Amino acid sequence: LQSARIQTRHMDAVSTARRAMDVIAQDLRLAVINDQLGVLVPTTGTDRRMLFLTSRRGPASATDHRFLALRYDYNPGAGELRRPYRSVPATDNITLGSLDDGTFVSPSHPLADGVLGFSLQAIDETGQTHPMDPANPSPNWASADYNGQSAPPGYAALITAGPSFTRGLEARTRAIEISIAAVDQQMGELIREGNFASAVQSAVSGAPKSWRETIDQSNELPGMIKAGIRILRKTIPL
Repeated sequence: LQSARIQTRHMDAVSTARRAMDVIAQDLRLAVINDQLGVLVPTTGTDRRMLFLTSRRGPASATDHRFLALRYDYNPGAGELRRPYRSVPATDNITLGSLDDGTFVSPSHPLADGVLGFSLQAIDETGQTHPMDPANPSPNWASADYNGQSAPPGYAALITAGPSFTRGLEARTRAIEISIAAVDQQMGELIREGNFASAVQSAVSGAPKSWRETIDQSNELPGMIKAGIRILRKTIPL
């Protein structure tokens, strides 16, 4: 019976990460990427992780809900991954610089909770990865000139293979790799009550591909917590 309960909790953690990944993947597949618009990455310390326009329909309550601008925010302390949005009318002459206009609506519930680690990595055409991390902005991203467009303050734009003006440029992003480390609600409470949060954050602070090994080798985490942390990874072509 105990084994069945543990297995169920592990499945809950995997489901949390998988649901979030499926939403992110579909959003990126519907991203509007062209000579004027692209995926934005923050270049300053913030909970924000990326911002882009999609061809998803906005909420039905909007007067004109032709497009949806989406932002992904991650709060490590709360373990929450959120997906604020704003409707963009078809008549709106939106530009790269106006994507973040300060009117995003944050849903009352997070896209996922129990998220201990969340990482986005830009994969270039040579297979090298570049962390989409505000602490380490890549020189391959455009902040001042994206085909004549300027990114909003505090952001840079990924240079991808799709837009015609990027032909011949080096280190173009061809995909985004998503990594999520998650736990079920009961395990999350155990981590908080046992003061293991800082040890977990330290374990998932490095490259995502090393998370599992770092967690398993930690001397600060009990075996039950190590086993309860589930890690999923997914690559989304752009």
